[in-house]
Amino acid sequence: MEKIGRNELKNRILEIIREDYDVLDELKDENGCWIFRLSDGKDELVLTTYLKNVSSAYLSYDANVDRIQIPSIPSIHKTKKDRCFLLIGYKRITDDDGILVCWDPQRYVTHAKYRSAYIYHKNIDIGIDRGFYTTVDHDNKVYICKKGFFKNVIESYIKDSYFEEFEW
Repeated sequence: MEKIGRNELKNRILEIIREDYDVLDELKDENGCWIFRLSDGKDELVLTTYLKNVSSAYLSYDANVDRIQIPSIPSIHKTKKDRCFLLIGYKRITDDDGILVCWDPQRYVTHAKYRSAYIYHKNIDIGIDRGFYTTVDHDNKVYICKKGFFKNVIESYIKDSYFEEFEW
């Protein structure tokens, strides 16, 4: 399937997010990141993200791999209970439906050129079957979800990445 344009990509990703969160505010920063202020009706969360199409990695030795391409990320903030930074890819399943594939951006910070975040097709298929799936793929933690499961991604990612700072 063909990639979708930037505006439609954002709208489709937000459609999945809105199943679990109200989007209170959104803006695009100088680095091309989207910043969304989300609420589940009880708590608020600031989500910073790059929004990308998931497409073939075009690997001659393995055709069962997809990827997103990420520009150099100058810096990211630490994950806290009320904020996180995720790389979000959208993979079309049908013309009208898709799945989110999310990566921890930590390994992509301060690289001088574009990098790729990879995902095996079999892991996408498991995510489609289960609704939510987390795995390690190509040495990186990956979170996969369909509509109605984005809150699982956020909760798992914060649990895996939360960094509490202590003052001595």
